[in-house]
Amino acid sequence: TSGPLSDVTDIQWQASTNALNPFTNTVGPGFVGTTCQLPQITDQGLQDALTHGQDLRAVYASRLGLSSRLDPSTAKIRVTNNQITSQVASGLVKGLFPGSTDVEVFIQSSSFDSLEPAYSCSKANSLKNTITSSQTWNGHLTAAAGVYAQLDAISGIATQDTGGWHSSFDHYYDNMSAKQCHGKTLPCDVNATSTCVSQDLVCRFVPFNSVVLPLTLLSRQTLFTALETGSILGSSEMRLNRHNILL
Repeated sequence: TSGPLSDVTDIQWQASTNALNPFTNTVGPGFVGTTCQLPQITDQGLQDALTHGQDLRAVYASRLGLSSRLDPSTAKIRVTNNQITSQVASGLVKGLFPGSTDVEVFIQSSSFDSLEPAYSCSKANSLKNTITSSQTWNGHLTAAAGVYAQLDAISGIATQDTGGWHSSFDHYYDNMSAKQCHGKTLPCDVNATSTCVSQDLVCRFVPFNSVVLPLTLLSRQTLFTALETGSILGSSEMRLNRHNILL
């Protein structure tokens, strides 16, 4: 960017609350008192991205003749509509191309973004319903009911939520694993701060994140994955073959 737009002020978000806003404590669940506007990676997550970029540079810079600045004719960066991917890209690019200060990244419309599929596919939806309504899947969720109840009691998340906290284990798993990986304290009940998630509860919950599907459902899972991610996989295959890189 050149001209007046090259000298604009950098802006950072700082989450805030206002006691005069009557809805401050009625919207949730969330992280009360956080200074983050979620979703947002942690400073350790940003450091991880920088380290990954540095590691990639150490391995490939000399092999591929990479300069210290990103050359759009040889490399491009793709991000999704989730701002976390742009945050990760900022660290990755700095590590991989340390001389770059102003980088253009490529993004597709959220309606057909191949990296974060949201496009409609009736066959994929049907396959997903078959899997998630199966006895195996629901039996797995039922077996975790006791652990779910303890986590819900602390987090304040409703058992019949509409945010997907009880249709899979992803949300709780992401939350707990992020805290564990970065040495953060486990969450406590905001209304009873002495009631917290224990390490034992985490250890009991984590194994539930892996569900073993019977052979009758595995083929459907494979087809579902192909339908959901086929666009980006096909694009990757084409690019690799164009440069004679074996898959």
